[in-house]
Formats: sequence, C-alpha cells, structure tokens
Amino acid sequence: MKTKGIFTISIDLELAWGVCDKVISPGAYKAISSERQIIKDILDLFSKFDIRATWAVVGHLLLSKCKRGDPLIHPEIPRPIANNLKNDWFFQHPVKDADPFWYGQDIIKAIKDARPRQEIASHSFSHMIFDERTANPAAALADLTKAKELHLSLGLPFEIFVFPRNKVGFKNLLSQTGVSGYRGKNPRWYDMIPAPLLKRMINLLYFVFSVPPEAVAAQKDEFGMVNIPDSMLFSGRDGIRRVIPGSALVKMGKAGLDKAAETGKIFHLWFHPSNFTCKTKQQFSALEKILNYAVLLKQNGRLEVLTLNDISNQIKG
Repeated sequence: MKTKGIFTISIDLELAWGVCDKVISPGAYKAISSERQIIKDILDLFSKFDIRATWAVVGHLLLSKCKRGDPLIHPEIPRPIANNLKNDWFFQHPVKDADPFWYGQDIIKAIKDARPRQEIASHSFSHMIFDERTANPAAALADLTKAKELHLSLGLPFEIFVFPRNKVGFKNLLSQTGVSGYRGKNPRWYDMIPAPLLKRMINLLYFVFSVPPEAVAAQKDEFGMVNIPDSMLFSGRDGIRRVIPGSALVKMGKAGLDKAAETGKIFHLWFHPSNFTCKTKQQFSALEKILNYAVLLKQNGRLEVLTLNDISNQIKG
C-alpha cells in the first residue's frame, strides 16, 4: 500500500519577544496587540477542520512576573548573550508584571483548552538566536535550561524545539536537555548568496510567482534528535510583501500538499500569528483554503495530519 503523505503545521508564538533585540515601534506594538484575537481565530479554524498543530512558545510568556536583578534583568542568563549586540538582550524587558506584550499565560491556557488537542513545544526562553558564530554558548545553555524548567514546572512537554528565526545551532546543547525533535531548515539554493537583500528578494519572487514548495523527509541527526525540516512559510503580507497575492499562498500550499500526498513525504507549513496582522481577512481566507484542501486529501486516504512530536515518535519508532 502506498504510504500516505503527512501535513504538519508549526507556529512560532513570540509576541514582543520576536523583535526584542530591536527598538519596538508603536506600529509594531499595535500589530502585536492584535495577536491574541488572531490566535483565537486560528484555534477556531483548527477546530473547524480538526487540525492539530505544534505551537512553539517563547518560555518567558509562561511567566506572570520576573525577579529583576541589579543591574541585570535575568542574571541567570550569562552575558554577553551574543557578541554582536548593541544593547543587552533584555533592554526592553517589561517594567510591569503581566504586561500583555511580554507575558502570555492566558494564551497558553487557550491553546491547552482548545479542541482538537494542540501540541505545545519550546521556542527557547528569551528568543535568543542560536547562531554559533555570534552567540555565547553559556547563554544558550542557560536559556534552554530555563525554558525546560518552566515547561516542566507547568506540566508542559519539552520534547520539540523550534529555533528562533529558524537559525539552527548548538544542537549539542539542545540534545543535552532531552529534546527529541526540532524544526530544521530545508536548504534553498540561494542560501549561499552572501548578500542578505538579494536573498530576500529571491525569496519574495518565489512567493510572487508561486514556486511550489518541497515535500521534505524527517530523519535522525548526529545527536539522535529528529530533524523535521520546514517546507513553506505562510508569509505575512506587510511592507514589500504586499505584492504577494493571496492566491499565491493558496496555490503554493496546495502544491505542497499534493507533493506530500504523491511522494509519501511531509509538507511542513509554518508561520507566526503576526503573519496575519496585515490583510487579516485575506490571510485567513488563504489559510482556510489550504486546510480545506488538506482535509479533502485526508478524506481520500492520501494524507494524514500530524504534529511534530507525532512525526518524531514515528521516526524514533
């Protein structure tokens, strides 16, 4: 019997931590303030189509308040966190406890209470970037340790990890925490181009011209963890990305699902809730069409919908 394809979704849940290393503008705060409603609407859509997804949560969102060091915030994280920072990683740390831009226990409760049951994973403690060229290994280990402690203290799993900004690094440290799988980065031919602006433009053109994404295969890495590469970012459509037609996202999503069904591989879609803050209705319409198509393939026996940990467990046997 032909192997079914797999559809999986991973979501990077960050709020303000996603841009904490930059001065956050009033416009960015306004966009972040809409994410709670967007998350609710995503969960409603998943309920409608019976979709289980993996929500990778920045650990700081699990807190309601923080002890403040003098002069450092979170002194348990060694400094410097990275050698290319102008400011301390926590320079915008919230002054008020339960600040809704930086804390999110209410969001985690909504995800835990959702039906069908959603999966919670880690997106680090502070969204530090695991770039081995610039990051402090001691800070990376402390960040992972803090995230694991928080998850376990709240009865949340710490089995799947999603690297902030998709920068895969320090896998040796990650494996020490007991993580069994992570979202890897599927290499693109233009990754080797040294000019960041040119890479971004090529990536944009892939969306504009609806270049079909790849179906991927999960496999164990050198540390025994399961690497589940990404297939497609469900791109936001703000700024220059406004030129991306909503129909392009649908066309690419359906093409990825078809590839997974035809090859028995994985179509791994990922996004941030912030990818829905611009052209919100159009973005939800596009996602709904992709989910509807996935359900049709599932009903026809050509596809199954799994979480990242489901896939990891399959590979590990």
